[in-house]
Amino acid sequence: MCEMRRINTVFLFQGQGAQERGICSDILSTLYANDLDASAKEVLGYSILEVITSGNSENLRKTTISQPVMFFLGYLSYKIMVENLPLRIIAAGGHSLGEITALAAAKVFSFSDGLWIVSQRARFMESSCRKNLGGMLAVIGENPEKLVSIASEEGVYAANFNSNEQVVYAGELKKLDKFRERILPLGYKSVFLKVEGAFHTPYMEEAASSFSSFIKRLSFSSPIFPVVSNVTGKFHTPDRIKDLLGLQISSPVRWTECVKTLMNENPELWVETCPGKILSRFIPSEATGKRISLTGNEALEECKKLFIKKSDGNG
Repeated sequence: MCEMRRINTVFLFQGQGAQERGICSDILSTLYANDLDASAKEVLGYSILEVITSGNSENLRKTTISQPVMFFLGYLSYKIMVENLPLRIIAAGGHSLGEITALAAAKVFSFSDGLWIVSQRARFMESSCRKNLGGMLAVIGENPEKLVSIASEEGVYAANFNSNEQVVYAGELKKLDKFRERILPLGYKSVFLKVEGAFHTPYMEEAASSFSSFIKRLSFSSPIFPVVSNVTGKFHTPDRIKDLLGLQISSPVRWTECVKTLMNENPELWVETCPGKILSRFIPSEATGKRISLTGNEALEECKKLFIKKSDGNG
């Protein structure tokens, strides 16, 4: 006989940038997806499922579309996991937008309220994008954080400290091109992200201010499990969640510090929500626990096996 055992689990929720037509297709056919999509229609006035399955790639790149899509996929992945496995969730983290998904999972607010929050956040950010045309460039190589001084000289900002081998820089496109030219001879690889603006930089200060004013009027609950803040890299305290979410839009994402905080919880399992295979790469090799990227039903079945243990036959 077999029985299910509970595993101490940390959830990781992605931000925008991985969205594309048809992603996570096998979990989109579930009843969970249909139920959440019905709620999404009431909040947004359109079907997220239709956007994912029928929308074009250029439309999915828009901030006001991509952020609700990624929130939906992250929350859907989480819901499928908690409904099908006896999880013991000890903490969670989300990268940029994903921090809001993590807070929704921790019941700081409902799925519907979270989707509304995301839609307004995206609207404020897209407005700033139109006023300040920019982009984001992921730089990969040994200790890319040391390029901050070169970035500063070119008027570019470090926006995401993702790992010891990847830092995302952001700014005006022409300045990013010049920055890219300077670091290429130093042996660094780089790739532009599928986003519309220079997020997590001073270019977003107007959006951050508008979003802060918006969320101050909302009612938040205390999280049912700890969630790390992108701004501090430490666990949120209930009294500062709103302030830090506002600051996050124009502040660097300190993901390396977030992962260190989560590592201190000694999880047995790290689960990255759909579409997966991004944040789990930033977990250091010395971290405890198995990594699972929930890319679809196959990953869910693989995860289920971790929870099964043989009974000793005595009851």
